[in-house]
Amino acid sequence: MRFALALGNGYSLLMTNFQAYEKLKLAIANAPAIPPCQTTDPEIWFSDNETGVHDYRVAKIFCKTCPVRNECLEYAVIANEVHGIWGGLTYKERRKLDPKGWLKR
Repeated sequence: MRFALALGNGYSLLMTNFQAYEKLKLAIANAPAIPPCQTTDPEIWFSDNETGVHDYRVAKIFCKTCPVRNECLEYAVIANEVHGIWGGLTYKERRKLDPKGWLKR
């Protein structure tokens, strides 16, 4: 899947899922602090569909302090991640992002 990342100057950059993942991976490796998702229980970031627990408040609080939040969100949108908190947003919240201002399919 490819997406065009709007650069704000009238140009766009095509980015694949793989390229977005590599960008996120590099950002994590070079971050000034370890991203919270790397050191916490994965259940914080992903809901449990069997029990119906969908409390993302803790994950969202952690995301506010994350040094790679933007790269994480960018990856999730490009890869169309349908589960979990990425870049501080749920899937429904990510779908509401204005494609004209950020990403275009």
